[in-house]
Amino acid sequence: MSEIHSLKNDGQNLPQLFAKAWKDFLKIEDSTEPSNAEPYQKNVKACMETLMRCTHMVNILGLFSSNENINELSTETLSFLLLPAFLGELSLKVMSKERTKNVTHSLVYFTSFLKHCRDYKVTDKNLSPYIQTKPTMDDDDDERPAKDTSRNQTREEKVERFRESKKLESSIKIIQEKLEKDENSVDESVVREHYMNWLKLWINKAVDNITSSKSELEILEHMDKLRLGKVKPEPPKEIKPFKPILITRDMIQKQVFGAGYKNLPTMTEDEYFEKEVREGKIVLDYDSKDKKPTSKNNEEDPDTPQEGDDKEDNQHDEEKLMKARKWDDYKDTHRRGEGNKERNG
Repeated sequence: MSEIHSLKNDGQNLPQLFAKAWKDFLKIEDSTEPSNAEPYQKNVKACMETLMRCTHMVNILGLFSSNENINELSTETLSFLLLPAFLGELSLKVMSKERTKNVTHSLVYFTSFLKHCRDYKVTDKNLSPYIQTKPTMDDDDDERPAKDTSRNQTREEKVERFRESKKLESSIKIIQEKLEKDENSVDESVVREHYMNWLKLWINKAVDNITSSKSELEILEHMDKLRLGKVKPEPPKEIKPFKPILITRDMIQKQVFGAGYKNLPTMTEDEYFEKEVREGKIVLDYDSKDKKPTSKNNEEDPDTPQEGDDKEDNQHDEEKLMKARKWDDYKDTHRRGEGNKERNG
């Protein structure tokens, strides 16, 4: 009996305990419960405890070494490389007031996972930028890690990772269904390839999580400094008061006729004529025959004499008045049609 199966925890050996933790982990990943729900958080913490026990058993057995190659690991041992990746993912799902602590633990787990994958050459990708530790003030200049370049990713790299992850998930789903139906019917080489696909899938997820977790950690640390008064908040920007817009008749005219025309007409010709009559600038006179009004402008014309015109108008008016009176007298003494020779025969 191998050491893996001989070492037991709660009556279960390492493969059995890890199989249970993996199954619980997949249930949490597929759960539709709210992440802040009490049952969900309870399952997350219980699964983390099981994975930690598995990690403790792996460390006791000393299953991994930086001097080994991926081909030297057995198929069963190969799956245990996923332990820190699962712990890193669950650490981000824990809801508590100590968010900074949870994110920091997640970074430690994902960094450890990528380090093992790099040492065992699971992938040809350059994982070194994501394994760099955060420099401290106690580090010497010679020992201080290079500048963090894990977030200097191009859009092409992100798209390529996404496409690769989709292909890996599709392959994993096919083999997973076969293993669930009959584990003994699947060849060991297929199972080994299955575990390798899992590792490559979580390498992509770890890279994304490390990038986002570092950004979140910076924000959390800045908020802590603000709370402790170590950093003064930026003064609020001065907001200019809002000026109300008044729509006037002049503005509407400018929109219709265009700007620049200050002397636009404000009334029609008829309105102007009536206004002049009301103000006495135009006097209406009626002809005695057809009773049509005629206009007479009271304003003096500097070019023509006004007094002569008034005398002539008065003479014409007297003649018209005399003729009208004679005609009225004639109608009083003569019948209508009298004097018509043709009608009298």
